[in-house]
Amino acid sequence: MGYVLGALFFGRYLRRSRTNTLAEFFGQRFNSKRVQVLAGITMYSGSRGVILTDTLMFLLFTVASAAAVVFLVRDLGGVPSIIEDLVAIEQKKDLMSWHGMIGPGTDWPTAMDYLIWAIVIDISWMLVYMVSPWQSSRHQMARNEHVVLRSAVIAALFVALLQVLVYGMGGIINVGNPEISPPERATIWASLHMLPTVLGALMLAGIMAAVLSSASTFLSLVGFSVSNDIGIHDTDDETKSLRFSRLMMLVTGAAALAAALVFNVVPKFFTYIGVLELPSYLNPVIIGGLASLLVTMVVSRRTTVSTAEKVYLAKLHERPESEVGQRRTRITLLAPAVLIAVNGVVLPVLLTVYYVLPYQRATGTLAPGGSLDWATGEMALMVSWSVIWIALGIFAIRYILKAYAPTSRGP
Repeated sequence: MGYVLGALFFGRYLRRSRTNTLAEFFGQRFNSKRVQVLAGITMYSGSRGVILTDTLMFLLFTVASAAAVVFLVRDLGGVPSIIEDLVAIEQKKDLMSWHGMIGPGTDWPTAMDYLIWAIVIDISWMLVYMVSPWQSSRHQMARNEHVVLRSAVIAALFVALLQVLVYGMGGIINVGNPEISPPERATIWASLHMLPTVLGALMLAGIMAAVLSSASTFLSLVGFSVSNDIGIHDTDDETKSLRFSRLMMLVTGAAALAAALVFNVVPKFFTYIGVLELPSYLNPVIIGGLASLLVTMVVSRRTTVSTAEKVYLAKLHERPESEVGQRRTRITLLAPAVLIAVNGVVLPVLLTVYYVLPYQRATGTLAPGGSLDWATGEMALMVSWSVIWIALGIFAIRYILKAYAPTSRGP
């Protein structure tokens, strides 16, 4: 959801600013070169060079994941047989339930603890997707605001599909070996032991492509921020500039690590060694988020909005006439319509047929007559999935119409 909401409420205005980096946007937004420099030191900006590697990574990882899931399902006898085998694993009897493994020896004592954790993590990542620097930099590169909106909706659609594929494959692998440790190595183990050589190699290549794509993205964004925003090393000598940019990448990485240590890693470490026991509703992510919110509120109370800042903000909310048009708006509306059809209807139906029904059959929890029992957490998950995606798609359609239809006066 964060991709779509971020594009609607933030990304299109960022594109409208026509700035080169996110730090430059903040510098103009707050009419301060010092703010731009500070943002450039603490934040990743934008670069066009990583788009190609990101695209190749996406194609490779998606195709490899889909092919691996299809092979594993066929090789292990089909979905019903796989579900029965997974339910029969004694030490992981709750693996395929809506809440997964809970109880002693796991991270979640009860199903409610898992639910709270899942909601906290999902909301956290939704916010990250909404305004993350690497996503924001893509908004700035877009050809126009409609491209921002279309690409965000398409990204949300494919992320949902990939989650089903990757998480589904993670469960399927347990049929081959339920004792993989640490569990984070499950996909690598399956690539080496359960997939044909070529397909396994493609899967490993997809994983490495994702790693390298992320690394190149962050490093290039830091380097571009140094040269465009901070401006403390102004020279025409490319060798010296490159050396300085690399040094700043190291410094920025160390600063980011230090911030992570304060907000998340420290409480996580004390929780891990048993010194501190945090309830599920006080996840370290929440601690970091509350700390960031507190800092923002304190700084906001101690500063005032200047006339230049008000004028710039008002300018961002002036809709460019070039973005208005019936044909362009109709094309943009296709994206949320497809999102509703695929994520809101097709995926929940497929998951009900190929997950919930075989699971209830394997656990003997079908309703009388062999029909689905709707009063279960698994069915609630399917219904909530459908409701959330359909609601998001409808909201996006209404928002786009209000903002870009020729007869509207949207921002």
